[in-house]
This record gives sequence, structure tokens and C-alpha cells, in this order.
Amino acid sequence: MNAGRRGLGGTLIKVGGSLFDLPDLAARVRLLLGRLDGSRPVLIAGGGAAADIVRDWDSLFDLGGSRSHRLAISAMGWNARLLVEILPEAQLVADSGAIQAAWERGRVPVIDPLPLLDAEEAGAAREGAAPLPRLWSATSDSVAAWFASRLGFSELVLAKSRAPEPPITLARLAAEGLVDPHLAEIARGIPRVSVADLRGGDGRRTTVGT
Repeated sequence: MNAGRRGLGGTLIKVGGSLFDLPDLAARVRLLLGRLDGSRPVLIAGGGAAADIVRDWDSLFDLGGSRSHRLAISAMGWNARLLVEILPEAQLVADSGAIQAAWERGRVPVIDPLPLLDAEEAGAAREGAAPLPRLWSATSDSVAAWFASRLGFSELVLAKSRAPEPPITLARLAAEGLVDPHLAEIARGIPRVSVADLRGGDGRRTTVGT
């Protein structure tokens, strides 16, 4: 995976797609941001209901893995734009340079995933690194983990609608259907993976074991 290649540091927070029905989502995201102890945050949105539309299209039109994959990544981009609308301090970004520039301006970067994916997949191909799986079973959690590894984030936080009581492992999260089966492999090498219950919790995150 060539983790840490870019060495951005900071914390990548994946805002689960199931959370986008919360009218106070902005306040809950800010609660989580406030608990990062000075770590520079970056947000990435899950697909949620927007990605479910793509699933329906795939069933209706037999789009196939590659085309469905790109449309589902685009669906994550729709939700990213919503985060920018409800968080005035946020800024949409599409590459690592824009992330750094947003941090320097005191903004919270929100990843526009499709252009970043295109650039990073091209880089991974040149380096012989593992690509992101183009499968429905590889959800936005794995997309976020792949970016976290490629860009060298210090922590990946998975903000969910629920989380089990500690101790928490990636295998347990997968068994309970909270993450996809590819995540454990893709997240290997990320220094810290955490989970936070952003629907029923207070924004505290719990470190996930291997």
C-alpha cells in the first residue's frame, strides 16, 4: 500500500453516509472536531442514500463494476458538497496541496473524492501499489482508508451511527456489518484507526485494534 508516502499527518474523518439524515449534523461534526486535541482534520463523506441511488441504477441498467464504482464515488462527492454548505469553515479540496493550503488558512478541508481518486490511482499504478477495489463490497470506509494510507494521515476516524462497546477490532466491526470486509487489509499501516458513535454518542472516539 505504500502507507505514509505523502506524510500529510493530521486526521481523516469519514462522516458515515447514514448520518446525513441528522438535522444537527453540522453540530455533531463540530463536536468531534473539538475532540481532536489540535490534530489537523480533513473530512470525507460517505455515500449513504446517494450511493444507494447508484446501486439501483446498476440493477436497472447493468452498469458494471467500473462505471458503478465511479458513480458511487461521485455520490460521495455530492455529500461532501453538502458538508461544505452546512459547515462555513469547510472547504472542498481535490489534492494534497489543496489540503495543506486549506489548513494554512484555518479551514477544514473536505475531500472531493473522484478527482483525488483519479490522481492517486494513477500514482499507485506507476508505483505498483495496490489499487482501490472496484467492488460494491468495498464501501466508502475502504475509500477513506485507501486515501488515509496513500496520503499518510496519522489517524483515520470512522464516524458511525453506532459503535460497539470496547474492545473494538476491525474484525469485530466487519462481523457486525459496521465496516466492509476489505477495510482491515486496506487500513494496514495507518498509525491509528478509531471509531466514533456520532448519532448517539458525544463525539468521543475509540481506538480500533487489529
